Amino acid sequence: MVESEIRKEEYTIPLREFFYKGTTRDVDCRIGRLKALRRAITGQMEEINAALWRDLRKSGGEAYLTEVGMVLLETSPEQMMIDREN
Repeated sequence: MVESEIRKEEYTIPLREFFYKGTTRDVDCRIGRLKALRRAITGQMEEINAALWRDLRKSGGEAYLTEVGMVLLETSPEQMMIDREN
């Protein structure tokens, strides 16, 4: 096994084990994770914008419209309540 495959396994095995525990099936757990993702994104907007500029040459506005804004919309409290009702 090559080194990259070993590192991949070291990373994915704990994630797989967590998934198989079934913790993420709970709606409240998923909503909590989405809220944490939203906080992480809004707290690191400058770094995200810098990375999107560096890698893809996207301006702040373009980055928001095509990348960040979509995730924030999908993780909005209103969207999460709609998903919970279904």
